[in-house]
Amino acid sequence: MFGKMKKIKLSQHGKNKSKFVALVDDEDFEYLNQFKWCVSQNVIHHYAIRVIYNPCKKILWMHRIIMNTPDGMETDHKDRNGLNNQKSNLRVCTRLQNVRNSIGHSNSGYKGVCQQGKNQIVAHINIRTKTSKRKIYLGSFKTIIDAACAYDEATKKYFGEYGYLNFK
Repeated sequence: MFGKMKKIKLSQHGKNKSKFVALVDDEDFEYLNQFKWCVSQNVIHHYAIRVIYNPCKKILWMHRIIMNTPDGMETDHKDRNGLNNQKSNLRVCTRLQNVRNSIGHSNSGYKGVCQQGKNQIVAHINIRTKTSKRKIYLGSFKTIIDAACAYDEATKKYFGEYGYLNFK
């Protein structure tokens, strides 16, 4: 059962007003809300951060503080929403595990699926370890949906709970 959650308002590039909020568990709210947080955004995701100068600039990520993430590890957002910092949505993981939960880029709109030419749709999965990388061909399919389903089955097999699924 999930606990209650609260929202922490985030500033945006020095502006006091922002449409962004971070979701946190009730138990973390009081501690986190005593600081000024802002939104950091890249091309795809938004994250809650705060910047301190002591004496150099240092960025503190809200999700890493909540999970007390050790150096050398990362914090993954299960739902890929970087502002959902509820503990039920966060997990400490390796870089490889975090990458496996990321959205892929393809011309089909589905991870692991490419349309090659007019009538050829193929699926593949990339298997990375610390020392190697290989691409496994999953087959040629009549529809993009069939290929995306094949990718989902492969990601469950190879990546377990950390695999990105095209369909939940």
